[in-house]
Amino acid sequence: NPVQGALVGEVARGGTAAKAGLRAQDVIVEIGGQEVRSPAEAQAILDAMRPGFNTPLRVWRARKMHDLTLEVAAR
Repeated sequence: NPVQGALVGEVARGGTAAKAGLRAQDVIVEIGGQEVRSPAEAQAILDAMRPGFNTPLRVWRARKMHDLTLEVAAR
């Protein structure tokens, strides 16, 4: 089954994504319990969240699901 979600292309060193443990080539499949099917959808979910909020992420990496926590960055 192909995994749908938002492919992480690049992770800025020291940024919130790096601090959460995200890596390039991860596929974000869920943010805060909401399914993610595209990068635009992932951004819309994050934009609706309060900066500083810690939200759970589920990512597909190396053929396994991983659960991470991301602190929502200020816009």
